[in-house]
Amino acid sequence: MATFPITAQIDADDRNLVYFTTSQPGSLAWSFDTAMGGSAHIRGPSAAYRYPKDGTYTVTANAQNGDTGTVKVTLSPNSPHIDAISPATGVAAGGTGVSIRGSGFTGATGVTFGGVAGTAFAVTNDGLIAVTDPAHAVGVVDVVVASPNGALTAVGGFTYT
Repeated sequence: MATFPITAQIDADDRNLVYFTTSQPGSLAWSFDTAMGGSAHIRGPSAAYRYPKDGTYTVTANAQNGDTGTVKVTLSPNSPHIDAISPATGVAAGGTGVSIRGSGFTGATGVTFGGVAGTAFAVTNDGLIAVTDPAHAVGVVDVVVASPNGALTAVGGFTYT
């Protein structure tokens, strides 16, 4: 038996909704702790769960071959998340100064735009990051903050024109 990683991402608009993903292939049996009254949506190596209240929960996924993955997620009014990206657009050449507002940024180590690292990265405080977007092909990309709390993702958070 081996262990595999699971990532947990808190929804930017609904902090009680958490998305779980893993690279473990195949069908998984997901366990969402004792969150009574919650609701789940499961699709193989990914799942989403809406918790009814704040707290710390342990989520486990079991593969048919006996491998297991576990992650803890804490939901609170101060749960790490991205609230806003401003501006949310920039040119393909990069170089736009961007502010990311949210919570849980203390100790963050970088920001990527569509998988490409931003430059001039600075954590102003727990709720604000300043970064310059890198060059990238035209299109909509995810913005990911690498933090001690895990990856915080704004899906489709930035558009290159």
